[in-house]
Amino acid sequence: MHKKDSATFHRLFHENPVVWVGVIKNGSQRKRLEKDPGNTKNYFSDTYKNFFRYIMEQGSKKEKFENIRIINDDVVASITFNYSFLEKNTVNNWGIEYWYLIKAEGKWEIVSVIYSYENAVYFPKPK
Repeated sequence: MHKKDSATFHRLFHENPVVWVGVIKNGSQRKRLEKDPGNTKNYFSDTYKNFFRYIMEQGSKKEKFENIRIINDDVVASITFNYSFLEKNTVNNWGIEYWYLIKAEGKWEIVSVIYSYENAVYFPKPK
């Protein structure tokens, strides 16, 4: 995705609505609550289209993947990995990401993306 080609990115996903949910890790959630006690919701949802628009905004943004694990059962699969999301070459957040895929008409497509979210300002990613 280094070229940031929307057509190629969109083809990774199934045509039906794709679940896209992030859950804020406990430590980062506690820090959020210190600043805004009324903001108790510890998760957020979005779409892959909005995510693509966000990474296209001004500034350098990229995601780094490590410790990739794939489980494949012919027509369903899961991919799990540690991620770091960088803005201007600085880690903004990090966690574990899970993709669930189906093989639809011979082509692998993502149907679900869920991930944990740790704010690197409060909890830097361990080395």
